[in-house]
Amino acid sequence: MMKFTDDEGMPLRLVPDTLEVPPALEAVAKKLLEKDKLEDGGPNPYKGTAKVNPGLTSDTAWFLHVTSKKVKSFIVQKSGGNNQGSSVGNIERCCFGSK
Repeated sequence: MMKFTDDEGMPLRLVPDTLEVPPALEAVAKKLLEKDKLEDGGPNPYKGTAKVNPGLTSDTAWFLHVTSKKVKSFIVQKSGGNNQGSSVGNIERCCFGSK
């Protein structure tokens, strides 16, 4: 995530601040993210960042999130009609994302 770039190759400078885990990984996440210090003796900057999501169905899936930055969202919706001559009605794929 920290290596993500924009369409011009510039870094997005995303630093994850939240770890989302399923209930099956709660104990592991807490063990890693509730320690005061890292193995090298330095402070743990990720302490308290784990969030358990009971809606996750995989026992092995985990997700990193950046929650400290604002996101501009956009939605592309597929047209239901034929716009005669326009390519708008010919969209094969819908994209949902953020800018």
